[in-house]
Amino acid sequence: MRKVACVACLDESHSIHTRTFLRAIELFQELVADDSIELSLYDDRADAVHAVRIAQTIVADQPDCVVGHFLSDAAHAAAPFYGEAGIPLLLPAATRSDLTQFATTYRVCDSETDYVRWLSAQMSALGWHPRQLICDDTLHARGLSAQLREQWPLDPDLGNCQVVIGRYDHCVQVVRDALASGQALPPTLMTDDAASVQLCRDLVALPLALHQHQLLVAALRAQPVGQLAEQIRVRYEQQYAEQPGTYFWETVAALQLASVAELPHTRPVATVLGCIRFNRQRELALGQFALWQCEADGFIERLVEPGLRTPPEGPADVAELAPEFRNVLSARRLMLRQRNGEPQDYGRAASARWAASFSGELAAGVQQRRVGAQVTEFRPAQTSHKPALFYLHGGGMVHYDVGVFAPFLSHMASSLNCRVVAFDYDKLPEHTAQDSIDALMARIHQQLSHCRQPPRLAGDSVGGLLALFAASERFAQRFSELILLYPVLALNQQYPSYQRFGQKLLLDAQQMRWFLSLWRNFFSQHGFDPLQLTDAQCRSLPPIRLFSAGCDVLSDEADVFVSRLQSPDRVLTHHRFASLAHDFCLYQGKLACVQQALTQIFTELDRRPIP
Repeated sequence: MRKVACVACLDESHSIHTRTFLRAIELFQELVADDSIELSLYDDRADAVHAVRIAQTIVADQPDCVVGHFLSDAAHAAAPFYGEAGIPLLLPAATRSDLTQFATTYRVCDSETDYVRWLSAQMSALGWHPRQLICDDTLHARGLSAQLREQWPLDPDLGNCQVVIGRYDHCVQVVRDALASGQALPPTLMTDDAASVQLCRDLVALPLALHQHQLLVAALRAQPVGQLAEQIRVRYEQQYAEQPGTYFWETVAALQLASVAELPHTRPVATVLGCIRFNRQRELALGQFALWQCEADGFIERLVEPGLRTPPEGPADVAELAPEFRNVLSARRLMLRQRNGEPQDYGRAASARWAASFSGELAAGVQQRRVGAQVTEFRPAQTSHKPALFYLHGGGMVHYDVGVFAPFLSHMASSLNCRVVAFDYDKLPEHTAQDSIDALMARIHQQLSHCRQPPRLAGDSVGGLLALFAASERFAQRFSELILLYPVLALNQQYPSYQRFGQKLLLDAQQMRWFLSLWRNFFSQHGFDPLQLTDAQCRSLPPIRLFSAGCDVLSDEADVFVSRLQSPDRVLTHHRFASLAHDFCLYQGKLACVQQALTQIFTELDRRPIP
């Protein structure tokens, strides 16, 4: 029998991480451990003084190995006792750099030294410069603060962000105090102790409109691999209705290592974190970190580089807004400020009026008529035998309707000489994403029954996302082609184009973040992520033509989508209009640069369909 002592704060009211530790032990016992492993629980109260007494008790009990002490203060106080007794200590979550100076301490996570090095590079890329560090009294916070000060000289006058270091409760309290005092909350970075799935819920409850603020968590990110990890993940989601976090995976891996007769000084051991082998300093140095951005519906990853396998090349890579577009933006900002509408309007009326002033007239000879509930047909005077084109419009599922897009859609019908069938949907947030999208898919299904040949499917912005979902999930192999105009493709990541083009253009980052929070969970619940399509979803897709805007918060994700999806056996073309902004198709009535772009798009679409 191999005896393993499991020690951490066991009071859930004292630490947000207690339940994670206990869940790891529970699922390890259920799915991994056999009768040869005996686990015993000890409570160190996440306190250095009490950790000493508990360490002495554990040593007296003579276990084969110890797993826990997730607070660096407790680990630092307890580790010498295990070293003297020759008992291995496996540390998930405890990042303090000098912990592995103790003879029998092994770290099953990254250290502060590697963390600070990574974090400094991330902040530099984001252009964040700290004006203050706000620390609690923990040993971890003091040590991390000292290392960060060496990397980032504080600038109280010119700094543009604050860094909050310490326990989870401390991080939340800093935000609560700022709100209570009426202060504007600056861009805020919280360090790794704040990386709990509970954080976004607690911040929303303060209350705080997260899409209006920049709150990032610099977290350690475990990357579980293998069949066992997938089995554990599924069981965790079934039992707790949420995703397991990094500390959970580190604890399970530590328990797996503790079950081995000898710790792996030289040979790897298979764990949920892959094959683990410690270096001579008894460190793993996994380099697994992530910046999480707090949103109303949970964390998403904030990236400082697109991470393309094949970066875009040539003139299309230079994004500078066309002068015509630049000239209309000041007037637009002024108009929308003055005509914001009632709170329940969400700015819809003002946005529709603005679009109508630039969208132009209906194309001559095109008949517009209602053919079903929330379904409008645009039919040219003389139609060919070409397949129909179904169209799903953008607007974040909050703004616009088919009427706003009517001039653009009528010109599409005329230029392509085909019937265009456009769909509206019930608006959010008055309706749920589930109800709205289900009803939309039912309308598409009904219209498909009237088609003698597979139609083409097109959409812009969120309409592009809905079109991709329809083609790959609901109506596999029912469309002859998929046409995406500046589509939403990144549901769980925010790329650098949000920072470059997130203000003073047609779609700002704050508004897009709010839109995403309204319907992101729908797609997650249906296992749909455009940047992580399954093999089955990819096989369902028809040939794709993608047209993106270079000056757009969504521009990077279009490049990433193409980079990940393109392959010799898949038909996918991409054209980026480097000098145009999001929603450019609504500006054809007044802007020559948009007219030229649409002529190019319609000409390409009017050619023989891609095979």
